[in-house]
Amino acid sequence: MQKTALIIGAGGQDGILLCDLLKTMNYRIVPVFRGQLNMSNKFELEEFMVNIMLDEIYYFASENPSSQDSESLFSKSLYTHLMYPILLFESVLSINNSIRIFYASTSHIFSGANGVKQTENSIHSPDSIYGLTKSCSFQCCKFFREKYGLFISSGILYNHESIYRKESFVSKKIINGLIRILNKEQSKIELGEIDNEIDWGYAPDYVKAMHAILQLDKAEDFIIATGELHTVREFLKIAFDFVGLNYENYIILTPSIITRNHLTRIGDSSKLRYKTKWKQSVSFKTMVETLVKEALFLNNNQL
Repeated sequence: MQKTALIIGAGGQDGILLCDLLKTMNYRIVPVFRGQLNMSNKFELEEFMVNIMLDEIYYFASENPSSQDSESLFSKSLYTHLMYPILLFESVLSINNSIRIFYASTSHIFSGANGVKQTENSIHSPDSIYGLTKSCSFQCCKFFREKYGLFISSGILYNHESIYRKESFVSKKIINGLIRILNKEQSKIELGEIDNEIDWGYAPDYVKAMHAILQLDKAEDFIIATGELHTVREFLKIAFDFVGLNYENYIILTPSIITRNHLTRIGDSSKLRYKTKWKQSVSFKTMVETLVKEALFLNNNQL
């Protein structure tokens, strides 16, 4: 029997990749892009969903974690990360409480831990509006699951990369900068701290984990991470080595550039691996090289 999945935030990296994955599984996919559905109107939301006969919902709508904290960002984040999901959960309760929901949470709900791996039970200590509102939504998911019996699973996502990343993320800034350097469109990439350590994964693997989580018998929360730390410097070296260049000749370090990755966050995905048999398909090195190859292909570059 064909399943139907609603993907809220289908235009972002995870939404695009999940659509691609579910197509291979013969899902009927209902994508929702930014501004397409009035998430603040519960009546409209219920009217929209009641005619679809949903099996699964994936909630990816999010404000950019790289944005600087501000009053307007707090308001937008509060609605996107907390109020809209609450209205969504209430609508599911009214329409069909058997619909399964995946909520995309984030490692930013935690503080840095000096290399100590975080688990699903680690204490929340967000240091940004993005992390704070995501932490609140994580608790709301748990509340609706435990009090009302909804099947809601939160995936606590650590950094995961693909060709669909926006340039506000350092990985895409490096890849795009490298392509422009090869095309002689720029000579240097301006970066902040490059010895920051990051738990970096391959995004196509992460959406497979999301789908696997909703196929389990019981809704729970899961860390989705590699459990490995790599520096921005390592990323640079692998990317530039792949095209035969020395990255040191092409970067400018500007300490004033503020990044969200100054805290070391590393995830323990043991629970996910045990319950779903999930595993990474590529190493960190292969992931970076794949990102460069895809960017070269899209830009018609030849090695």
